[in-house]
Amino acid sequence: MRAEADACRHRTLRYLSDVSSRRQLHYTPCALWLFFLAASTLSSCGGRANEQGWIAFASQRHGNYDIFIMKGNGTATVRVTQESADEFSPAFSPSGQRIAFVARDRGLFQIFTVNRDGSNLAKISDGTAHDTAPSWSPDGYRIAFVSARQDQSLLIQQVYVMNADGSGVQQLSHGPDEAPVWSPDGRRILFVRRFALYTMDADGSNARALVDLGRTLEPTSATFGAWAPDSRTIAFVQDGALHLTDIDGSTPKRVRTGNVRVADAPIAWSPDGKNLAFSAEGGLYAVGTDGRNLRHLGTTQNGDGAPNWIKSKRR
Repeated sequence: MRAEADACRHRTLRYLSDVSSRRQLHYTPCALWLFFLAASTLSSCGGRANEQGWIAFASQRHGNYDIFIMKGNGTATVRVTQESADEFSPAFSPSGQRIAFVARDRGLFQIFTVNRDGSNLAKISDGTAHDTAPSWSPDGYRIAFVSARQDQSLLIQQVYVMNADGSGVQQLSHGPDEAPVWSPDGRRILFVRRFALYTMDADGSNARALVDLGRTLEPTSATFGAWAPDSRTIAFVQDGALHLTDIDGSTPKRVRTGNVRVADAPIAWSPDGKNLAFSAEGGLYAVGTDGRNLRHLGTTQNGDGAPNWIKSKRR
């Protein structure tokens, strides 16, 4: 495998080039899962999505990338942000009222929060390095993210946590680490290290590998993981397919998606644990965890992607 720092730098620089040229990205964790980490919700019954829940996602449909939300069945799309810069990597707060996302500010990628109606925009990261990939703690008080602030090249990232207002920043890992996702029970954080899925306790201790994805990879290849709602199963992307594994990394199995190739981008579970949403050519899709009921979620843009689901909340 290539030297980690060189591979990470290659992936990040390719990402930045793709941003400026508006090409569809080859999604990578080292690209800071920037464009398409969506936070969303699908409430499901019998493997089918209904109108319970919302999906937040990034889309280029109005020129630059903005944050949108839509119902879990792909209807009622609403534009949340309308800034001149690209906004991406949205993540709903557990209450469903705030959305964390990433945007460029004075040359660096920074984390912002905004109300789901587009009001009360706030920058919460400090602007000294690229800060990306926000993931809320289930109590809504903290946000996990990755930052390159310990690397002079501003490319090699570690996992950090901060309070929801940006205060109290703490470094949890020493990297190169990417794509953190807080477990629904609040006890652990899933992340990617050297093309392997790891978990660690929420205080940064007890890091251990779950799934070794040490394949022969191009520098832009990647993987992403997501916790099941019960915090007992993890879904992940590998070689264009969805897979499931227990939290100890055992009994992995593939989830069939027909002839639809899953993008190397963030994925998400429905709140009832019966469905997975993912990005692919043509937009967002969902499929039952048993591989049944593959369906398109109504987005038609190749740049729409990577859902992460949240239950319906009062607006």
